[in-house]
Amino acid sequence: MSQQTIAIVKATFGTMTQTEALMTAQVAFQSCPDCSRRGIALKQWRKLWAFDCQNCGTRLLSILIKPDRSRISEQLVRRARSGAGLLESAVTSNCANKLRRAMRAATYAKALKSVRADTAFALQSPRPDVRLFCLAAIAVAQSRPLAKAAMFSTGLDGYARVALLRAFEREPRLLAAVDRIVLRNREKRRLVGV
Repeated sequence: MSQQTIAIVKATFGTMTQTEALMTAQVAFQSCPDCSRRGIALKQWRKLWAFDCQNCGTRLLSILIKPDRSRISEQLVRRARSGAGLLESAVTSNCANKLRRAMRAATYAKALKSVRADTAFALQSPRPDVRLFCLAAIAVAQSRPLAKAAMFSTGLDGYARVALLRAFEREPRLLAAVDRIVLRNREKRRLVGV
């Protein structure tokens, strides 16, 4: 039986900003199935915005849970890929406004998925649906974020509502604006239904 050696390409990261360091997982949470079969491991896979392998272009998959590809819609994957690109842009440009908007969207999505953890953890979640949903939320939040948040808010359970209040406790005006939009949408639906 021969031992297979694993090539680790550039195992240490170069100089990173504080934001980049926060957005890099301490341990690998995803991998490229093709490169892994050949014994290659890239440090890029630990970046929270990494979506496709830099080496071969294959979509990265969770190492802990085998995803059920039939359950994940292509539209969600497309939006998640777009959100990953926006998150990368926000982190590498070190733009506080872009990063705040991206993290706000991911926090909101995390609450909707009832993830009881840090937003960075949700972006590296072993559950592919949570990670994809959070990345897709970043893409969706780029245009009319409050209206889109309100559309999702109509079916919130108690835990998600509390998580949102806790996540946005310093920005009550944001949640108040979302609530006003939700109430307006409910009123419109009620009038149309009458």
